[in-house]
Formats: sequence, structure tokens, C-alpha cells
Amino acid sequence: MEQVRALDVEEIRKANHDLGERMTTEQVMLAYNPEADVLSITVGTPRPALTEPVGGDVMYRVDPDTLKILGFEIVAFFGHYMKEGGQGKRVMGKYLKRLQRDDHQVSVNQVAVKKVLCELFGLKA
Repeated sequence: MEQVRALDVEEIRKANHDLGERMTTEQVMLAYNPEADVLSITVGTPRPALTEPVGGDVMYRVDPDTLKILGFEIVAFFGHYMKEGGQGKRVMGKYLKRLQRDDHQVSVNQVAVKKVLCELFGLKA
């Protein structure tokens, strides 16, 4: 089970100056849990992480030792987040329909989409 612990969001952002590069070189996976309406975005190989609320429905998943972002979680993804702003729809684009299929998982391979994900979460691309 993941731990939830208060961390300084600014410290996390500083530790992730290379996130844009990591997102363009490592695999990025989107996984959707329809029962919980949660979208999980994993950067690289899935590993144990701490979960840090960033604001609203978004949480960072970070390595407890390095504070490197290993992924993101968005709760109430279709029920609230996607209805709230157009940026999420622009970022997810063609992936939304694929996420709603039975497998609920998709790999993101486009560099442009990965960079926009960084922007979406307030990180340097």
C-alpha cells in the first residue's frame, strides 16, 4: 500500500528539473480505474512511491529518497477533472477513448504529449 506523507511541492519540483527529459526517454503509461474514476500516469518502471497532493484532484507519486516524480494520479478523472478544463482534453486527446476500453491502459509514445503533461502538472518540460 502506498504511503501518504506531506512533502514540500516546491522541493519536489526542484528535484525534477529533468522530468521533461525523463518523460521523453522513458516509457509513460496511462492506466484508468473505472470503478474509482482514477487516472494513473506512470513514468518509467512502476516502483513503490509516496503520494503527495498537489492541488485539486491531482497527486504526484514520488520516490521517497530522491523526490523524483514516478507518476501522477488524477482522481475523479472523467467525473470532474475532464469536465473542468479543456487542457486535460487537449493533452489526452486520442488516448481518452482507448482508456475507456476494457484494458484501461495505454502507452504514451508521442514526445509532444509527454511535454504537455509536464506543463499540465506545472513542471519544466
